[in-house]
Amino acid sequence: MGIRPYEDADWTSVAALFGRTFATRCRLLREAITAGHAYDCLQRMIGEASASAAWVAEKGNSIEAFVSAHAREAGRAVITTPVLGEVDQGAFDGLLANAEGFLREHGAREAKVEGISREYSVGFGDPIHMRLLGHGYETHGVEGLEVVMELDLTSFATTPTVEGFRRQNEAAGLVFEFLHTKHAGSLEEIAEAEWMRAGLTTRLEEDPERHPYAVCRNGDVIVGFCGGCHVEKHYGTGGWAFILLRGWTPERRGEYFGRGIGAVLLSMANEWLKAQDATFQIIFTGVENPAQRLYRSAGYRYCFFSAHDVRKRLRPD
Repeated sequence: MGIRPYEDADWTSVAALFGRTFATRCRLLREAITAGHAYDCLQRMIGEASASAAWVAEKGNSIEAFVSAHAREAGRAVITTPVLGEVDQGAFDGLLANAEGFLREHGAREAKVEGISREYSVGFGDPIHMRLLGHGYETHGVEGLEVVMELDLTSFATTPTVEGFRRQNEAAGLVFEFLHTKHAGSLEEIAEAEWMRAGLTTRLEEDPERHPYAVCRNGDVIVGFCGGCHVEKHYGTGGWAFILLRGWTPERRGEYFGRGIGAVLLSMANEWLKAQDATFQIIFTGVENPAQRLYRSAGYRYCFFSAHDVRKRLRPD
């Protein structure tokens, strides 16, 4: 099996390799690969790097493996999750050695293995992950693991149980609706983490009608939300950024928990996505996130575990 530098003309064969390697994970990947998503993501990574290179391994006339390396600022670097078909250990070793050597030449102290987008990340415990561990890579902490779940929106419908939750909360004076601009400030108050506040601000400054938030309010106070909702028309997928109730932190639960409010908000968001012709969606959530119970009750299925913090020190500090 021969290893050589990747050329742009190789992409059709590499895309087919992506399909064979990743498409069984979830429907999004099957659609995204077909729509050119993988190529677009690779080009974005190249554009964000100070230096990039890629290699393929060939068996006869068939490309059976692909990897790329991207040097970034401050000695950081990324090696894309190796995409493997029928390759022997020697070919894998050679690809990884090329990637690591390129990054060392460009001053990288550490390499982090990332998918070209989140969906193409290292699957925890899969053969690629095991091979990386054998080459000195380490998976860092439970916070570096995510559960990937998928929902078929074509068959989604709000359940009688969730409809009952809505009636009970409305009888107690709560209102379920999509966000009105005058309540945006109250919505932002819920997010205690700075990264989440920043995401909310960005989305609210864009187009809240195009990316709506399903909210529950008590008077003028937003007590929970699911949003902002969005649809990628060319993939047929929909999604939402956050779901959160007022008073939540990892250490405590607020007064609005245990009342089915989150289930109602999630259902509102998914009904909106379905009405916009989205056919499916995937979500990434922490392996210890108790919200998995909510997602399962809404019909999400488990796809795979993603290890998105797999790293190796390339040179001493």
